[in-house]
Amino acid sequence: SDVIVYCPETHKILRPALTNIKDKFETMPAFSADGKTLFFSVADAGELPRDAMRMKYSLCSLAFDPETGLFGDHVDTLVSASRTNRSHVSVKPSYDGNYLLVTVADYGTFLIDHPEADLWIYDLKTGEYYPAGGINSGNTESFHNWSANSRWAVVSSRRDDGLYTRLYISHFNPETKLFDKAFLLPQRNRNIFKIREHTILSFRIHTTLQILR
Repeated sequence: SDVIVYCPETHKILRPALTNIKDKFETMPAFSADGKTLFFSVADAGELPRDAMRMKYSLCSLAFDPETGLFGDHVDTLVSASRTNRSHVSVKPSYDGNYLLVTVADYGTFLIDHPEADLWIYDLKTGEYYPAGGINSGNTESFHNWSANSRWAVVSSRRDDGLYTRLYISHFNPETKLFDKAFLLPQRNRNIFKIREHTILSFRIHTTLQILR
């Protein structure tokens, strides 16, 4: 796997040499909000499916100039898989430019079937890297993203029964730099999912005043 960049206005495809290395697997890219950094995950290449359980991805970044379409001359490894012995994928930069939200598991890239998968936070200002707090559970947390104001995140989780994936929302506390306890995305049928009226009301207030501001 390689990482390329498609330019909608010119219909050109950019193939930076540093994200197209023969003996590496590059995957799951995401641009920073200002478009000046490309984040992605990298692992040593292997034969699949034979080597799937040894595939552990590092979290990396590459500078980019959105005006010229030119990339930087080196890749920065933010979190090394060889040091952590874990896999770091599905990076999502916060839209305020302060944090990365990353899925971490024992191996691999498609982590929706990994019960050990959790979300971790990378602080772009300090370089700190740590579990994301109340947004995590004892089961799978995988695909996720920030709200536009970087105060909330949504994550797909199997915390209810370990089988079905449901969407949970969590508030990010800027003082603790952690997510508060997550709650289930309000459902049409409250009796099935047992969401109380005050939870729904709180959700509506917060989304109105903060997410949609």
